[in-house]
Amino acid sequence: MHVIPGGPTLHAFGMAGLWAGLVMQKLADKRRPGKFFTVMGVCGVIMWVAAIVSHQYWIISKLQATPTWLFYCCAIFFPFYAFIYWLIDVRGKSGWFVLIKPAGTVTLTCYIIPYAWYSIQSLLGLHYPAFLQSGVPGLIRLLVFSFLVIGVAWVLMKLHIRLKV
Repeated sequence: MHVIPGGPTLHAFGMAGLWAGLVMQKLADKRRPGKFFTVMGVCGVIMWVAAIVSHQYWIISKLQATPTWLFYCCAIFFPFYAFIYWLIDVRGKSGWFVLIKPAGTVTLTCYIIPYAWYSIQSLLGLHYPAFLQSGVPGLIRLLVFSFLVIGVAWVLMKLHIRLKV
């Protein structure tokens, strides 16, 4: 019997983010960030090895939430999290991200906007041309769509319309 343990994988994914945040609180130091970088880098390598090993047992599938998918995501996430910390907190480059700031301040609104658009799109029978469905044109369409979502969220934020939990 071939078992794909999807449920616990999603919980582990959330716990990985929580753990990384706790490690950052404990070890991150703007003057000496080396210890935090080392821990995140070592964790990234461990996750990469775990991904390679687990790939012999499970496929890489986000939809099925396979452990292999979790390990590859964490292998990327841990070092990238340290890099973002270094870039923003150590080097002070937060200004670079002002364009996407609404995605971090009105996150739930940004999350809901695509669902609203997909519903409107479906009701109106609108479809993207086939050439925008994949490849580089598809990536460009997604990039433009992402910035449009952030722009709509920014406008809603300025109108004091925001979703809260």
